[in-house]
Amino acid sequence: ENAFDAYAAQRETAAEWNKDAAGAALESLQGDSPLTKVKKRAAAELAEYYEPAGEWLDTAPYGPASGPPIANGSKY
Repeated sequence: ENAFDAYAAQRETAAEWNKDAAGAALESLQGDSPLTKVKKRAAAELAEYYEPAGEWLDTAPYGPASGPPIANGSKY
């Protein structure tokens, strides 16, 4: 029973992390928030003069920079 409880807790942690990662990726792709819109607009306007801005548009952070949480010495 303890093994089942531990496994369930790990899966719940993984599910929360995946949900948050998907939300961050979706926000970056759809960009409905005012801050995301401003960032995209600024990068688009600067891209012609500042190459990293254009690269950011192509490779914007589509989710969290860190990996999934580690529990009990293994990945979620």
